Amino acid sequence: MTNYHAPNNIDPERDIQFTMGPIDSLDHASRLVNYGSKVDVDATKKWPGEGFYARLAGRADDGPGREEAVDELWRKAGL
Repeated sequence: MTNYHAPNNIDPERDIQFTMGPIDSLDHASRLVNYGSKVDVDATKKWPGEGFYARLAGRADDGPGREEAVDELWRKAGL
């Protein structure tokens, strides 16, 4: 099973783009009439051919002894 979590696939510098330009006349949140901004976020899985080689960590619930490991982290943090 593949762990797919969209936030793990976002590098803000590479995958978020702001654009300015004409927008819908009914968008009342725009800066000016018929002109404003939009944001695009690419949260798709990246492939090595795209220059993405990072290995993402598994889910927190992977493997035996996870509860003990979390308890130990809490103790080390003094919580």
